[in-house]
Amino acid sequence: MADGDVGVGERRFREYVRGQQAALRRTAYLLCGDWHQADDLVQTALTKLFLHWRRASRADNLDAYAHTVLVRVYIDEPGAAVAVGAAAAALLVGAGVAGATVTRGGTHRADPAASATPSPAMRTAPTSFAPMVQTLAVGASGDRLTNAIVDVTTEMQSLSAGYDAASTGTPEVHVSVKIYPRGSRYGAQFAGQGRPAAPVHGRPARCLTAAGKLCQLLAFQYLPGAWGAVGSRPGDPDPVSASRIRALAQTVHLTRPQPMTAPFRLTGHFAGWTPTATSTNRVLRSGRLSLVHPGGSNRSGRYDVDIVVRANDPERDATNTTVDGCPASRFSDPDGSSGLDVYRPDGTSVSIRLAAGVHLDLRQLYRALHVVDRPDDLATWVAPLP
Repeated sequence: MADGDVGVGERRFREYVRGQQAALRRTAYLLCGDWHQADDLVQTALTKLFLHWRRASRADNLDAYAHTVLVRVYIDEPGAAVAVGAAAAALLVGAGVAGATVTRGGTHRADPAASATPSPAMRTAPTSFAPMVQTLAVGASGDRLTNAIVDVTTEMQSLSAGYDAASTGTPEVHVSVKIYPRGSRYGAQFAGQGRPAAPVHGRPARCLTAAGKLCQLLAFQYLPGAWGAVGSRPGDPDPVSASRIRALAQTVHLTRPQPMTAPFRLTGHFAGWTPTATSTNRVLRSGRLSLVHPGGSNRSGRYDVDIVVRANDPERDATNTTVDGCPASRFSDPDGSSGLDVYRPDGTSVSIRLAAGVHLDLRQLYRALHVVDRPDDLATWVAPLP
């Protein structure tokens, strides 16, 4: 690269950092839930971005490229040091990268308190969950769980799945696992419900099934002060055995964060929106994302939007309009909510729901998301946020 190109590249990098650092910091906070750690994540991500700026600047979507780097830093190298020269570190400082420093040998390091690599299993539950990542991990005691449905909000993570037919004799046996953050008012309710049960990993447990019946809904502390529950789905005609439920509860733990993915990605139109819930359904090949944005006209003073993309959707409501040449259904419900369902030529459906009192252009919202090329292939799914 010629000297003139270097100067232009450095200037563009500075401009990019000054324009996007705040947005990256918000994304980092959504991932980790701590502003100090978010600063460290952004610091490391921008350092990596600078080291590969020549390639990054040629990306079709530089913002998406930078967010991908940030997520990978969070998942793979939390608090990792990145080696750069003194001149590069000085450029980072000049660009406004928070906390950029140079130590002997030209090493740019994050806060030492955040640099320790976490163990595969967390030993302390957080006080809230990050909606864009899954930390709930479940082993199946030698059995295999299939067709998992995962839901994540700030106040709960849940997994519903079936047991492999080879281990149960039927693929219709379902189990549900839910965990709550430490100190959650929802989890704390378990402590006074049901009847005492044998401890799980030496911590309190309660059987929530009616007295005189086998325990097919078990509440337990998966970590100190943090409750979860394992059981058959309500109304399941072939419930999971009590012994299998207890064995499964013994395997519930928190592990290193895995990003929630979806068969779509939002564009920059949604920059500044805050995710509140994500869901991945491997059975129906559908992904869901719920978001809010302050300034709305409803009672909460915010905008509430729910987006669901489903591959190979066999169901279709009566259509009453078209969107970009696709048959669609636009509707309003008695409670004041509204929505738009769009049925694409490849069989994919896109559903957008607005909470009661929210008034936004549904067509514009539809055009502000990009469905992946093969939404029925889980390997093509991406992190949905811009």
